[in-house]
Amino acid sequence: YLQDTWKATRKLTLDYGLRWDFATRYKEQYNRLGQFDPTLANGNAGGHVGATRYASNCNCEFYPNPYPYAIGPRLGVAYQLDEKTVIRGGFGVNYQFVAASGGGIVSTNGAYPLSGINSFVNIQTPGSIVQPSWPVTDPNRFPTAGTVTGAPVYPDPNNLRPPRVSQWSIGIQRQLTKDLLVEAAYVGNRGVWELGSAFAVNGPLAFLSQISPAQYASLGLYPYPGTGPSGYAYQPAGLACTAGNDCDRALLSQPPTSAAVVAKLGRPYFPYSGFPGTTLQSALYPFPQFGALLPSNSPTGDSKYDSLQMKLTKRLSKGLQINGAYTWAKGFVVPARQDFFNPQGNPWQLQQIPPQVLTFTATYTMQKFAFLKAANLVTKDWQIGYFGNYQSGTFLTPPTTGQFATFLPSQAIRVPGVPLYNKDINDIHNYNPYYDQVLNPAAWKQVPVNQVGPAVSTLYSDFRGPRQPHENANIGRHFRFKEKFDLYIRGEFVNIFNRTVMPNPITTNPQNPLTKNGLGIYTGGFGVINAYNAPGSNPTQAGGSGAGSAGTALIGRSGTLIARFQF
Repeated sequence: YLQDTWKATRKLTLDYGLRWDFATRYKEQYNRLGQFDPTLANGNAGGHVGATRYASNCNCEFYPNPYPYAIGPRLGVAYQLDEKTVIRGGFGVNYQFVAASGGGIVSTNGAYPLSGINSFVNIQTPGSIVQPSWPVTDPNRFPTAGTVTGAPVYPDPNNLRPPRVSQWSIGIQRQLTKDLLVEAAYVGNRGVWELGSAFAVNGPLAFLSQISPAQYASLGLYPYPGTGPSGYAYQPAGLACTAGNDCDRALLSQPPTSAAVVAKLGRPYFPYSGFPGTTLQSALYPFPQFGALLPSNSPTGDSKYDSLQMKLTKRLSKGLQINGAYTWAKGFVVPARQDFFNPQGNPWQLQQIPPQVLTFTATYTMQKFAFLKAANLVTKDWQIGYFGNYQSGTFLTPPTTGQFATFLPSQAIRVPGVPLYNKDINDIHNYNPYYDQVLNPAAWKQVPVNQVGPAVSTLYSDFRGPRQPHENANIGRHFRFKEKFDLYIRGEFVNIFNRTVMPNPITTNPQNPLTKNGLGIYTGGFGVINAYNAPGSNPTQAGGSGAGSAGTALIGRSGTLIARFQF
């Protein structure tokens, strides 16, 4: 890591640096790892490709070199425009730590075949206990013959590429008065090759079992909405479906030997002799002996974030210090594709980042009274603090409609021009959560048959739960006796204004009926805030779940008194 600061002129200062992250190559000492090989014939699957290779006998490379180009430049600029104004900017690239496996150790468990028959055996007797085998080097270890079972570990070939985040900012800092400072900045970043919670552990493109429209079409199947010959209206007898693509989708759920499959394909469909799969779809996977496969640690996630950040600081004067911060932001991630072969179908998904956040803190230390010196023993040095956080409600998960299945997972469609809310969700005095449905079910409709709706990961910036402000306060003071004794007393108060903050409403299928308890109070259904607590139960904290949560939010005002004596 290299870093330097250069004061180019009296007004211009540059900070620059360079960081290089690298790792040494790792290799498992005893070559015990096994890894999925998509080209190796599998004897337990009739010779179908997809078996296990082992580092100990394949003379192949399980341990790719770590990414060697993780070079991150850093640059910071500060320019004094005048004696009260400074312009700042910065750019930097950083790489995140990555830890990925080259495979998995494959073994068989030990066994005690006489268990349950005779608990007292001579362990010296040959065969009394079957010893575990480790490591195993049988390429047909997975799957067990006659079954569809999990595959060995299949690391993504790029799993040692570290996530890279490019960050930048540009802002202005202005001193308005002697003790008052204001700042404003644009802050953004872009991430690539990411793993983590936003992308689970596999990334949005980590699939090994995609079946393209062309592959389906080679068998005369057209389950993808909008595909097939002009006027395609396939509708076999005995299947509950709508003519066209929907019936091909329904056909995929039928057994490979069903009459409908035989009529469509001309034969029962088996990828190899003895295939135990239960549906036509399971027989069409590229590696049907393993079902749908996911490579591990696929670094395919992208993200982006942009924000306006403002800050006001009232420096300490006469015992008072105030800080206020406001952020207007929006972030996105690349989600798992609704249709792998249509990358533009859902390229970005909103991150659960509040669009607007206002944070306010204040601290006041009581001063001495020049005219009441005796009173200072009681009043001086008390410190009063306040914290307030006010932000937009969390994005709600849009509903799904379950009247029929869709080939590409979809959520309900918004009806243009129809309001999302029946009530002002942020005005607690505008509705009664026990008896009002705050969300409008008419704002959503199901996906038409043989069409595609929004991907299930789609969020809308104007479909949010109620705001949940947090306001806390504290007061405390040190009482010192001579030099060795100190008594500190502090009172902390949560929800100082005793607000009732409601949890998110439920966003399940709007076509389902609402449910009530014996008192006629709503406890379930689309658009309902389940705020009821049974007698004897305690209210719960406001939840952030888009599907809603039971119980009233944010327990009422509470306080804690703390005393500490040091000597």
